[in-house]
Amino acid sequence: MSTKKVAIRRVALHLSKMTVPQKFQFARAVVAAMTGNAHFPTPSPTLAVITTDANNLEAAHTAAQTRAKGTAALTQVMVKILHLDMQALASYVENIANADPNNAQAIILSAGMQIKKSPAAKLRMLEVIASAKGQVTLTCPSTRGASYRWDIATGDPTIEANWKVYVVVKQSKTIQTGLISATVYHFRQWTVGSKGLGPVSQVVSTTVL
Repeated sequence: MSTKKVAIRRVALHLSKMTVPQKFQFARAVVAAMTGNAHFPTPSPTLAVITTDANNLEAAHTAAQTRAKGTAALTQVMVKILHLDMQALASYVENIANADPNNAQAIILSAGMQIKKSPAAKLRMLEVIASAKGQVTLTCPSTRGASYRWDIATGDPTIEANWKVYVVVKQSKTIQTGLISATVYHFRQWTVGSKGLGPVSQVVSTTVL
């Protein structure tokens, strides 16, 4: 029997606590940290998009200092755009980092981002057990009213094209069959709620019996 249980690492951006200048300066610092960083070959959104967001926010903020009509509202629009794109980039960094659980913390920090602090008892845990020939048991934290989507990959889990939706179930624990024995499979999980997909989990791998 092969089993693996891993705690997920989350990125903390703290954008809501920053002033407007701190927001675009932080975004540029992240771009600098991720540029040429071997851990992040294909950032999504691209670093060029984040740079444009930072530049647009700085320009809007500078214009707002004149108190001209509409400039304050434009600044808030640019803030929202930067927040959304930075949150998407944080999710990308989380996915890459949690595909290598032993080095997840270092990988996140190398992106110029911080790690969200969570009590150990509340860290999100997944369990993938190769419990019988061609079979896996998948377990994730239970969320009331949610469904659970599992993705699967057999190639390099850091390449998004290798992933496909495996199963969507109503239970937080499910047994799936029909897999190929002696094959390494990678799994990740999404919680599906009333607002759509939640954040993706870390990647957990196992060799099927």
